[in-house]
Amino acid sequence: LVRGQAKAEALAAGEVKYRHLIENSHDIIYTMTSQGIFTFVSPAWTVLLGHPINQVVGQSFEQFVHTDDIERCTQFLKTVIETEERQEGVEYRVQHADGSWRWHTSSAVPFRNEKGMVAGFEGLARDITRRKQAEDERIESETNFRTFFETIDDIIVVGTPEGKILYGNPALFRKLGYTQEDLCNMHILALRPAEKRTEAEAIFSAMLRGERNNCSLPLAAKNGSLIPVDTRIWFGRWNGIDCFYSISKDLSAEQEAQQRFERLF
Repeated sequence: LVRGQAKAEALAAGEVKYRHLIENSHDIIYTMTSQGIFTFVSPAWTVLLGHPINQVVGQSFEQFVHTDDIERCTQFLKTVIETEERQEGVEYRVQHADGSWRWHTSSAVPFRNEKGMVAGFEGLARDITRRKQAEDERIESETNFRTFFETIDDIIVVGTPEGKILYGNPALFRKLGYTQEDLCNMHILALRPAEKRTEAEAIFSAMLRGERNNCSLPLAAKNGSLIPVDTRIWFGRWNGIDCFYSISKDLSAEQEAQQRFERLF
């Protein structure tokens, strides 16, 4: 009898601890039927989304999820049933009581009824709105950055401190005649005339050391023609690695104008 009472007390204490964890979790803990009807949501739902719990339990998840994301969530739950295993990582938007949309990610495991059939899901949902906003800002920044690279008329090269070329903008391909595949196997010095490369190497090294900020040697096109430029470099990172950004201003028009003036004079 004493042993049974101790076991009951231990179970009761475990339930209290389990409920305490649920009620104080920053993530939403939920259960739903195999048809997607909520049978339980933890208090975190109200904290994160504003709806009273009694307005959520008994409702379909579709009532709260963005219409563009319902199919993704439905497929996610279908996979849980088909595999009968834990699934995670689905991302979707949920509407807050104030009408705004919040990004969540969810994991779910199936549970069975007394006949051993999958009867529903137990899951955990986490708010990832800040992460998604940061991703959107990063994507927008990268898009603006790439648009600048692709529309500017100056020749831009991104390379490693060792001189390996990582990227060339359309102006480079258009004016020098190289392709992206060509650049992948080229050193930055190969863009200078062969007879000037020793001088170019010394200038490049001085620029990397911060002892010089520009280079006036011409660039050599794939067909051998020379393009007068003024080149400057800046340092940064490209896809997570240290790099330099080389921007070469095409001086062909200025040089032609100078030559025309000299002939006229």
